[in-house]
Amino acid sequence: MAVSVNKDKCIGCAACTQVCSQSFQMAQDGKAEVVAESECAPNAAAACPAKAITVE
Repeated sequence: MAVSVNKDKCIGCAACTQVCSQSFQMAQDGKAEVVAESECAPNAAAACPAKAITVE
């Protein structure tokens, strides 16, 4: 599984970190970043209002 965050689309709402803190954290720029791949990443992608997360 490959997980990525499109920083241009990310609005910094932190929904992904609330749903899947194992995979996401907020970076210094206020945008989400991937820290690890985990089984909850697809749930975080579904929760992202900006559709900035890709899980392949």
